[in-house]
Amino acid sequence: MLKLKKEKKQEFKIIGLIDKPLWKSIPCICHATVITMQYPLTDCMHCKFQECEDSIPKQKFKSNGKDVNEIKIVRGQRYQDVIGWTWHEEDDQ
Repeated sequence: MLKLKKEKKQEFKIIGLIDKPLWKSIPCICHATVITMQYPLTDCMHCKFQECEDSIPKQKFKSNGKDVNEIKIVRGQRYQDVIGWTWHEEDDQ
């Protein structure tokens, strides 16, 4: 009987997540009814930091044909905002 190897399904891992970063306590200064007073036309720090937080991938992806199953968040020191994220590419086997 031929036994098939079960592929290990790796879950997507995000290193450096914070439940309540400091920037979340900064109030939004955007006005919902005036489009010229909304982010990005207005310098709203809360909306800027939220946009960066939303850029974090939530599921695995491919880079140069290789699976990326884990990312590490790079944060700012003052507001704990997301500056970027890095990853290590896994070799396909």
